Amino acid sequence: MTNSKQKTILLILIGYLFITIYFNMTNVTLYRNIINPSFWGICLIYFLWNKKNTHIRFYRKEKQIIYMVAICSVYLVFYFYLGFSFGFSKSPYRHDILFLFKNIIIEILPIISIETAREMLITKNKKNIILFILLELNYYTILSLWNSKEQLFQYTCSTILPLIAYNLICTYLSGKYTFLLSIIYRSVKKIAIIFLPILPNVNWFASGCIDLIFPTLIYVIYEYQFAKVRKNKKEKPISFIILILCISFVCFMLGIFAYKPIAILSNSMNPTFSRGDVLIYKKLNKEELTEIKLNTIIVYQIGNQNVAHRIVNKIEKNNKIFYQTKGDKNNVEDRILVGTDQIKGIYVLCVKYAGFPSVWLYEYFHK
Repeated sequence: MTNSKQKTILLILIGYLFITIYFNMTNVTLYRNIINPSFWGICLIYFLWNKKNTHIRFYRKEKQIIYMVAICSVYLVFYFYLGFSFGFSKSPYRHDILFLFKNIIIEILPIISIETAREMLITKNKKNIILFILLELNYYTILSLWNSKEQLFQYTCSTILPLIAYNLICTYLSGKYTFLLSIIYRSVKKIAIIFLPILPNVNWFASGCIDLIFPTLIYVIYEYQFAKVRKNKKEKPISFIILILCISFVCFMLGIFAYKPIAILSNSMNPTFSRGDVLIYKKLNKEELTEIKLNTIIVYQIGNQNVAHRIVNKIEKNNKIFYQTKGDKNNVEDRILVGTDQIKGIYVLCVKYAGFPSVWLYEYFHK
């Protein structure tokens, strides 16, 4: 493709960036349902017309696509498995045939067009990645959350950082292999969300973690399997080992395993553990929840807050088991009884001082 055509495409995208910002601030529904898919549909026709004589890099294409489909399948399995820890919720999409077709147009058409444009521009200047990130930011959401530090932080971790990550990996895939890999990577999850009636109700932390881990996984796999030049083909895949350890740690933090950590926010259990420590608890099944012994430290939920206190009494009401708890440092028992449906697990281990970053963040947002 000639430089003049690349400059034309770049100018079109820069102009559309200002349109995106304007309609994000004034009429999000009109922008999402009509303006955005219409623009990218017209652009796709223009892009494909200009690409028809362009040689596309298809070095070991079939194997690359198979790997991408496999990675995306693992991603979906992992993503929906989180539902067993976080619960499931009803899909926000309607599933009538007409609405399915409409949502495919609204969600998938821009992806195909954006990745086609990325492949056409990336050979000229990889700094164009900034433009693609800006084109997909939701400025209305950012502005609406601006006065809420905690919600803006959560949105940054769950949406903006993953947006940067998948733009980085798509730029890498388009620049080194083919834009088809980027389209597959971005479309598979979106199609699954559109078609499935229930979705995992993951929190912002889990969403951000998995959407940062998998682009990293893709990079490591493609660098190791498909990079044409490696200094030593027999070298041990250290990057894989590090990545597996990181994934295992994230799974542990998300509660995928039988044990899960939480940060302690108060000193009510001194000297057993204190503010800033990390408590690791073991999850229990329904039968075990009714057979917890006295003096056991349990982790339970009140509202949106986790509490770790010691059981001092077991009470049966209306054929249901309740526990009375007390902090070791407190002089009186807790006023509210704890039902088995509130209990998340029992105390196993304490890691001193490891939870202070979480405590500082919590106190900063709630001071």
